[in-house]
Amino acid sequence: MAIINYIGRHLITYDVKKYSHDYWEIIYTTAGTGNIKTDEGLDIDYNAGDLVIIPPHIGHTNRSNSGFHNLHLTLDNLSLIHISEPTRPLYIS
Repeated sequence: MAIINYIGRHLITYDVKKYSHDYWEIIYTTAGTGNIKTDEGLDIDYNAGDLVIIPPHIGHTNRSNSGFHNLHLTLDNLSLIHISEPTRPLYIS
């Protein structure tokens, strides 16, 4: 069973330095645009309304020229067998 271990939000943010974690991260952008870069070379552009999923142990940064707002949560014991690398944005309507 998946366990939520953190829920947070970023208000106007421009730069999140590189980090990684031992759990899944789900990021929902509520305003603005930006770009997530991973150690594996993925370049993920996102906009308000996009959902990005980052698997465990993937180093990544999050940057925006105009600033972004998001909600993010981390989960342990999540089983997403078809996702092995960060997702391209998924749009939530």
